[in-house]
Amino acid sequence: MIKCLIIEDERPAQIVLETYLADAPGLQHVGTCTSALEAMSLLSAQPVDLIFLDIHLPKLDGLSFLRSLPHAPQVIITSAYANYALEGFELSVVDYLLKPFSFERFVAAIQKVNRPTGTQPTVAGAVVEPSAQGPPAIFVKTGRDYRKVPLQDILYLKAERDFVKIFTKEQYYMELQNLKYYEQRLPDNFLRIHKSYVANLDPILGLVGNQMQYESGLIPIGRSYRPAVLKKLGLS
Repeated sequence: MIKCLIIEDERPAQIVLETYLADAPGLQHVGTCTSALEAMSLLSAQPVDLIFLDIHLPKLDGLSFLRSLPHAPQVIITSAYANYALEGFELSVVDYLLKPFSFERFVAAIQKVNRPTGTQPTVAGAVVEPSAQGPPAIFVKTGRDYRKVPLQDILYLKAERDFVKIFTKEQYYMELQNLKYYEQRLPDNFLRIHKSYVANLDPILGLVGNQMQYESGLIPIGRSYRPAVLKKLGLS
């Protein structure tokens, strides 16, 4: 897990970041500080991997605070003002989030963070074998909790940089993992059909050109993967 600290003096902005941290996999929210001075005290007792840093803070601004740290962790600046971006990047920040920013933009910033050794999730993404308790399933992270999703409910998995989106009929879940991890662990009805997709073949409606059709829509079949798809479906 990446240990994250929020330094932000406005409560609405704190709530946005705290919500995003809870929803993104692989991140642990260790605290929220309303000033740089409060953050200094926390950091002396609790080292962190990543700071979300506002610039306009009481008494000591965010950039001055960052310069004062002898061994600064990774930093993502969050600001309503774009004119500090150059100065921020000169201080080697990971990214600069201009308020207001979406969850997708937040995730894009997180993907740039260097992850400490051992931050890959162990429970989330674990495939559960069939048992008396029910069919095979997978655990996914939802906020601070984990949800057991039956494999039969999964349509397909899509890789997006360091994350994998797991799509069901109703929604998708995002896990801090790679597609190969799932490809090696899922049963035979799941097949790699594209460099970015692993598909559950059971619920498909058919093939449309170089695409696989589900009730919810189409996903691409990579040219190099097409022969294996046709063979698996008994079409060659």
